Amino acid sequence: MAATPNCQLVEAAVLAAFPNARFGRYNCRHIGSNAIKPWSQHAGSEPARRYFGNALDIWHVDHKPAGKPADSSPAHQTWLRAVRAFITLNYAPIVDQMLGPGDNAAHANHLHMSTWPKMKSNWWYTPPCKGGELVVIHEDGTTGTTFEEEEMITRNDKADDGLGVHDQNFQEAVDAGVMSSFTQPGGVAFNDEIATFLARAGVLNIAALEARITALEASGNGLQDGDTVKLNKV
Repeated sequence: MAATPNCQLVEAAVLAAFPNARFGRYNCRHIGSNAIKPWSQHAGSEPARRYFGNALDIWHVDHKPAGKPADSSPAHQTWLRAVRAFITLNYAPIVDQMLGPGDNAAHANHLHMSTWPKMKSNWWYTPPCKGGELVVIHEDGTTGTTFEEEEMITRNDKADDGLGVHDQNFQEAVDAGVMSSFTQPGGVAFNDEIATFLARAGVLNIAALEARITALEASGNGLQDGDTVKLNKV
């Protein structure tokens, strides 16, 4: 089963750099299998998209005999620290947590890593693997309903003439140099001059964001210059 997108990204890179790496992904349980502790990110899943596990356990294939736990020998721990350094160097912006040798006894024989966005994990929360609805938390504290990146439209001007982006035309705008993509989470930033040009060219959809702004204003949550409006990708 495939892990969540950012875990897949890290797993592929680690395997390319460390071919002897092996991975554990999905396990519907609380941390330490203790029901009064928070849910493990290994329980993070999005069945509709076939994502199972928002965390990776990593070990060297030669240091885990079949059917037995991995060993915590000095050689294995040295290798695990090298993997940890590789992930930190290349993927720190999307890593939520890493635990390994030196952190605690439970992680002396493997490396644990989870990524943003992470699944809500309060012990009383009911995750999808137990029949609940998925709630994810982004690094900035905002919440969402998918492990996939969500579109972030950042306004540089007044909100009353906001514009929404047609997802299928977004890459064309990026390639043309008139929009820029955020890496975490995905999105675009634009000013009104560029937006007006792109709207006339059929790249932008005015109605999409105007509808969101109207809804926010109706709820009493008006927008100010520089505010961010969140739209799911179409």
